[in-house]
Amino acid sequence: MRHVTYTTPNNGSHTLHGLDKEDDISIFHNTLSSLERFANVNNGSAWVEPKFTAQVDITLANPELNLYDERGAESLNWFRPYLSVKNTRQDIDLANVNPDNGMIDQNGNPFGLLVPVTWEWPLERVNINDAYPLFSDYTKYLNGETNGISDKALEWYNYPSDASLIINLDR
Repeated sequence: MRHVTYTTPNNGSHTLHGLDKEDDISIFHNTLSSLERFANVNNGSAWVEPKFTAQVDITLANPELNLYDERGAESLNWFRPYLSVKNTRQDIDLANVNPDNGMIDQNGNPFGLLVPVTWEWPLERVNINDAYPLFSDYTKYLNGETNGISDKALEWYNYPSDASLIINLDR
């Protein structure tokens, strides 16, 4: 069994219970609806809290059948996170990104990314490659332009080049 809890900044919440393992869980029906207004990422802008956040908790009906020691390391592939784009009716797979599955644009960048909740994104009009120089190594790896990748490049989001190019989450 799984359940999803939606939380608002003022601690209001709504929970869906009794979902089957085959069910898709819609976290946000419209990402713009989770924002009070435009996501302000301009230099010097005041932080605006989102109207909604979400936390997904997965509870197994029979956890004894899914022993961690027997299944190995955790994997995003078990949960298949994806974005569903309404106007194109396409799904963007966030766990399996490669040029063969149409998840990369004409410039070699993925259509979607999974990053830590504490990731500090680039300011408006700042190229992600300028804010995070290892991102280009990561995209070359995704595109098959290189066979190997450094541990740092796999975690490119932890290595900004210059704090003045990214949003400051110490609000």
